[in-house]
Amino acid sequence: MIVKDSLRIVVHMKLRCLRIAPILPKFLKNHPDIGIHLQLEEQQTSLYTDNIDVSIRIGELKDSLLIATHLGDVERVICDSPEYQSQHREPLKPTDLKYHNC
Repeated sequence: MIVKDSLRIVVHMKLRCLRIAPILPKFLKNHPDIGIHLQLEEQQTSLYTDNIDVSIRIGELKDSLLIATHLGDVERVICDSPEYQSQHREPLKPTDLKYHNC
């Protein structure tokens, strides 16, 4: 099989296993003539200078000429150990976290 085209995708590190990795095999099976170049990022990459076709990001799109489509929501969860809970008060609102070892 000869790959004719390559789709360059940048994905935020937090989404790689949760959302992207499970759908890639089906995509590649359905589109055998397209290769995938997957790049993982912590910071937002410039789509223009890095020649990226698709970027999957977390958060709102800042003022931009880019076109955005909402793909879903990401749930945030605060976790701690029983030992930590026994020594610290439970945060009741996000601003309480500044008093915790996060």
